[in-house]
Amino acid sequence: MTYNFAMHKRVMIEGESFSLYKGKFAKVVARLAYGLRGWEVRQVIGGKRVRKVFAFDALREANNYARAAEAERLTHGAVAAMRDDDRLAVSFYRRWEDEFRAQGQSVPSLFQLVQEACTRFENRLAAATWEQAAESYIEARAGHLKPQRRAVVLSVLERFGCTLPRPDVLLDDISTADVQAGLASFVDAKATDTTRRAYLTILSSVWTLAMERKLATFNPAHDALKRMPAAKKGEQPSFLLVPACEALLRVAWLHKDRREALFFVVGLLTGIRLAERARLQFADFRLDESTPYINVPAGKAKTLRQRAVYLQGTHADIIRAFMPRDAAPEEVIIPYGGNETTQRGAAYARQQAFAKLAEIDLPRNVLRHTAATYLCAYLESMGKAALILGHSESMLVQHYRALVTKAEADKFFSLALPSN
Repeated sequence: MTYNFAMHKRVMIEGESFSLYKGKFAKVVARLAYGLRGWEVRQVIGGKRVRKVFAFDALREANNYARAAEAERLTHGAVAAMRDDDRLAVSFYRRWEDEFRAQGQSVPSLFQLVQEACTRFENRLAAATWEQAAESYIEARAGHLKPQRRAVVLSVLERFGCTLPRPDVLLDDISTADVQAGLASFVDAKATDTTRRAYLTILSSVWTLAMERKLATFNPAHDALKRMPAAKKGEQPSFLLVPACEALLRVAWLHKDRREALFFVVGLLTGIRLAERARLQFADFRLDESTPYINVPAGKAKTLRQRAVYLQGTHADIIRAFMPRDAAPEEVIIPYGGNETTQRGAAYARQQAFAKLAEIDLPRNVLRHTAATYLCAYLESMGKAALILGHSESMLVQHYRALVTKAEADKFFSLALPSN
């Protein structure tokens, strides 16, 4: 067995000299010079110097010595074959070890970390910064998105960029732990795993595009996505029982601000999404038609498709009673001011205030789930309900079929205004 001589590879990391040895630590060569016959073993010492041990009369003796030298090197670890400045360079990547330990994984050997360091820094010349990657992604992939979806993507990229130490940080210098910490810093602690998973998917798409273009070597956002808890399956949507709806309607009726009360009641009775309600103007209420409805224009709908939310049973009369008398057609229901995100946040906070007064737990999206549950049973047609709710018929069949009876749905659509 003949050992290959160690190849000396050198890079610079943050101004520090960094060495890595490819191949074996020792090499057995034939010694034929000057008329001498036999075998000698050459070993790498201190990264530079070569120590020669000779002369072995038999090849087997030389190989045995080389094997023993190699075993001793492995026993002491790769650090034994590195200079002091190499060890300093490796310490730059101690955060990898901390990340492995935090996740309960076995820590790779220092030699493996050195190899990873060299691989990553070889790619630094072609690597993109976060700022470049985000701009490239927006230009290549965000142009065809719906306005609302595009706004979400831009918001996530901007907020994540603010969590980085600087915008010109290289993609390959952002670890999985950095992604997780960045996400935690700008996502509400009460946000669902679905929201976190959606944000990580957006970030992962940036790295995916960069890797396709050879501008990054790994995807920490995808790694963070895989480490998230598994999505819960088989859970039916939560909805409110009719007595709870009556209690919430009573609280809204007694509220002084008719606009805020109207905003809440529309969500409770029709299931129009909170973001869509935040964009509605009073001109969108067509309550004087033979079949009253609320128009959700394409520019205000999540799906970018116009739909008419027809009001069933007594709901048109209830909404008509909540309409403020001084409302101008071009006004939005709740003119809180600020951008759309803060407007929706204020509206959601008001909904929670109504729920607290009624002593009812109001999970996120429960108003929409409630209206969808009763509407599917009341119309006895998933197709008609899908047109009103802006969902696919298959999705309604999967989630809302037979959750309540027709008699229970009749009670929901027979709600009456609270008596004074």
